[in-house]
Amino acid sequence: LGHGEIVQLLLSHGASLEASSRGVCDCRCISNSRHGTHRLIWTPLHLSICSGNNAIAEILVRQGAKLDANIPFRRFLEYGINAFHTAAESGNTAMLGYLWESGLVSDIDTEDGRGNTPLHLRALQAGGTHLLPGWQSDKQTWTSR
Repeated sequence: LGHGEIVQLLLSHGASLEASSRGVCDCRCISNSRHGTHRLIWTPLHLSICSGNNAIAEILVRQGAKLDANIPFRRFLEYGINAFHTAAESGNTAMLGYLWESGLVSDIDTEDGRGNTPLHLRALQAGGTHLLPGWQSDKQTWTSR
């Protein structure tokens, strides 16, 4: 069986699309002076996008995975990170295109819970170069690479 078939098999036997994980992904370590440094809780959709497993991400989306990862963090913080933010932050141009072109994201400037847009997150990761590869702002479309 291929990876996609295994995911389908797991889902058909009741695996949760929204199961949370800790310590699997190094994304977004949060430094908070009051509470120390912690890692957020992530869903299978985030993990598949972040690691570039777009075929798995598309299966999860088709099966109804939530695009918003508004998972409370220690009951006192909520970050409002969605799949578009994850794709931008990880430089996953193909997933950015998929989410945009399929109409799953309608606002390119959608903000996370801390006021960051996908462009902010990509700028932080890319050091300001090739921020959103393939994005043509004048046409509001993505070009394939």
